[in-house]
Amino acid sequence: MFKNTILITICLTLSSCYSTRHLEKGDFILKSNNILVNNQKNNIVKGISKKEIRNIIKQNPNKKIIGLLPFHLVIYNLSNPKKNNWVHSYLRKIGEKPIKLNTLLIDKSVNQIQSHLENNGYFTSTVTSNIKYNNRYGIVTYNISTGDSYIIDTINYNIIKERNQELYSLIKSNETDLKAGDIFTYQSIDQERERIENVLHNNGYYKFSKENIYVEADSSKNQLINLNFII
Repeated sequence: MFKNTILITICLTLSSCYSTRHLEKGDFILKSNNILVNNQKNNIVKGISKKEIRNIIKQNPNKKIIGLLPFHLVIYNLSNPKKNNWVHSYLRKIGEKPIKLNTLLIDKSVNQIQSHLENNGYFTSTVTSNIKYNNRYGIVTYNISTGDSYIIDTINYNIIKERNQELYSLIKSNETDLKAGDIFTYQSIDQERERIENVLHNNGYYKFSKENIYVEADSSKNQLINLNFII
């Protein structure tokens, strides 16, 4: 254990000493991405996971061993960018380039997170970012305010019923995953349209497409949604 501690300390020291070797003036290494949801680090929001958010972010820091040591970056930084002999070329080959903080990718990440939240029912959400600089490193924090989600109150196929009793019976006789009390999301609505399409295909309506299904979503007080699926 003591030997491992010494090794980590040495590697971190080497990384600190040589971290700027491969940087241009004005460049910063991305040290970490922090995610705050409703001002809390460990907040859990129904339908939203921080793992999904991290997968959306366009730029992630260098890989780390045991969550602490950027070993591959250390190896890369041991090379001299002005030398191309086999030793320095090999170090760059097995190492990992420093991930330089890119503000354009941060902006794209903010937009992607915003879209993800809206697709999961948080239509009044806001996403911002800020960067904290320390020497040649930058720490990015994504601040997410989810706002309130909308809840499905009623689900109706009444217009289908008025036009064709057979279609209505087929659709209602097959179980749906869409339930009153669920969070209203674009994904769940599209899945229901696909379910209706499959039910009708399996019952002889081979040319029917989900594109023939329109959805009316009427919001009422207390952020409740009344859904009407219309053919």
